[in-house]
Amino acid sequence: MRTPLVLAAATVLLAAGAAEARVNLRLATVAPSGSAWHIILQKMVAGVGRDTSGEVRIRIIAGGSAGDESDMIRKMRIGQVQLAALSNAGLAELDASAWTLSIPMVFRDYEEWDHVREEMNPTIDAKLEELGFDVLAWADVGWAHFFTASPIETLADLQRLRLAASATDATAVDLLRWAGFDPVPINTIEMLSGFQTGLIEAAALPVILAESSQLYRSTPYMNDLKWAPLQAALIVHDRGLERLTPEQQGVLRRHAAAAAEEFRATNREQEQASLSAMRRRGLSVIEASPAFEQAWLEAAQQVWPRVREELVPGPVFDEVLRLRDEYRASQP
Repeated sequence: MRTPLVLAAATVLLAAGAAEARVNLRLATVAPSGSAWHIILQKMVAGVGRDTSGEVRIRIIAGGSAGDESDMIRKMRIGQVQLAALSNAGLAELDASAWTLSIPMVFRDYEEWDHVREEMNPTIDAKLEELGFDVLAWADVGWAHFFTASPIETLADLQRLRLAASATDATAVDLLRWAGFDPVPINTIEMLSGFQTGLIEAAALPVILAESSQLYRSTPYMNDLKWAPLQAALIVHDRGLERLTPEQQGVLRRHAAAAAEEFRATNREQEQASLSAMRRRGLSVIEASPAFEQAWLEAAQQVWPRVREELVPGPVFDEVLRLRDEYRASQP
């Protein structure tokens, strides 16, 4: 007959075993709490918890609380964070090829961008895997537009403003300066204070981020030029993935893929909803004139050779342009 002491000890041991079996992971993102992106990530996390019977718990650290994307990568490497949602800019810190899908003025619309990235992303996947990062899914972020403290209708208008630039890529900053702009290195989570203090006067931002972060309140003007498309990847570090059983890894991948599909299905509709909301609250949207678009295209084309030489691998850049041109030639 078991004594109460033996039963108590058994209960403690079972509880300890259950605690050891549970896996707690952290997912970092600059997406603001309550934003459309954050809500989709919450659904993903809930699904993983449900389908692993609570054995895999993922805590979302939103709104840049884990730092900017450079900080997230560093924290993944040392094990403080296991998963992160990173934009092309963040991924480019790991592999410069990621920049090629967000080079200004290379793409005209979503259709040709979708065609190129469907071909290019598997290559980026493989390079990131070599570095110890596994891409669970790719997702849309949207087109970057210029949000500014004063209206811009010409390229010269923009060149007179202090333009937010990458805080981690000196080459990208140098290329902007060479093209006649006044770049100010700054990370995403510092942009709001940067606008408020006058440190920066312009930034290329996706519409949803401008609205959900309230950045547009400090930038009452937006030019609707499609400057560059942005995508994001949900990645996990190998050390985090290895903490999961094969079955749990399958659950994580399945829910990450579903989240990415929802991102893509809703993002373009959400862009319009966010833009309408900002206009109702006072944002002035300036239509990009054909002259402005042409001036930007010519300026970008002058920079592309240096981008190819200094920012991204030349063969990768060439392949992106080849795929884009292939798509354009196939259209009626």
